[in-house]
Amino acid sequence: MSSANRPGIHILGVGNVGKFIAHVIRLNCPNTPITFLFHRESSVQNWNKAGKVLRCLSSDGIEEQSNGFGAETCRPAEEVGRSQSLIDRLIVATKSYATASAIGPIKHRLGASSYVLFLQNGMGALDEVTKLCFPDPSTRPRYWAGICSFGVYNREPFSIVHAGTGSLTLGEVGAAPGPIGEDNPFADLVLRCPALEAKLVGPTQFHKAQVQKLVVNAVINPLTVIFNCKNSGILAPTHDKLRKELIEESGRVVRHLVPEAEERTGGVGDLDLMQLVLSVAENTGENTSSMLQDVRAGRRTEIAYINGYLAAKGRKLGLPTPHNSKLVAIFQILEEMGSYKQGHGAQTAQLLFWPHCR
Repeated sequence: MSSANRPGIHILGVGNVGKFIAHVIRLNCPNTPITFLFHRESSVQNWNKAGKVLRCLSSDGIEEQSNGFGAETCRPAEEVGRSQSLIDRLIVATKSYATASAIGPIKHRLGASSYVLFLQNGMGALDEVTKLCFPDPSTRPRYWAGICSFGVYNREPFSIVHAGTGSLTLGEVGAAPGPIGEDNPFADLVLRCPALEAKLVGPTQFHKAQVQKLVVNAVINPLTVIFNCKNSGILAPTHDKLRKELIEESGRVVRHLVPEAEERTGGVGDLDLMQLVLSVAENTGENTSSMLQDVRAGRRTEIAYINGYLAAKGRKLGLPTPHNSKLVAIFQILEEMGSYKQGHGAQTAQLLFWPHCR
């Protein structure tokens, strides 16, 4: 099947980010086919009952609607054979921990000519996708990733609130260092969407942006849970010591994750990371972090791919990561205790972490 006959893009993961991306692309690229990939037939039925419409409420109270989306159920090759069409461009907006298992049922529809854009928090999920879904480099899709900073939260199953402006940074994963490629298959879409404020960067610059965002998430996300606050709440003077120690601990790890030449260009020093965390917390001060949203909804968090990733890298490098390790352990305890579902996640987390909060 030629590229011209394939569906425009498929979106796997119809959460807040997936819905927002789909909505914005539909409004700005009305002729681009967009298909949602659901894992359960019941989800398709719910989508149909909702009128096959996405609703997005802006921070100034204006509601926009978008429609014209396709919907499919993810079905593994053994159920459908090879009859399903190939996927040319796939946007993955699932939670990090669900990425490999979500792609598994549709991996037969992806090949070396496919492009996959991952829009997720943390790091490490792509390694799992490669290991579990595409171990053969000759048939592996090309990976791209995006770093999102816009605030979006759920209102109803297919209705979201765009709480604040942000940006989307795109880069190819695993590409050789060099100039920005001309064949980014997502550029023609996202660059036509002003609301995304998208920019393309080279592989080296993107990797640095990834580790910077990793530190920001490792500080803001868990601390908003510990203190049960909006993003600006972590800036309280009483949290200065803990915030500083967590940034410094995380910084020691990420500086080993960027090439020495790139480190010298700045951006990953303790002062750089501190300023970045403070800036993001201030600019998104009224937003509720995705991790706190998950805790309040009784959902599993992505801490294993944020603080857990830093702790694991620290162990391999022989670097102590007591704060990151403690946070991961606390969230594991919360899940085992069922504190999330009982609605006491934030309170329990603060009690467990209290010695570090004083």
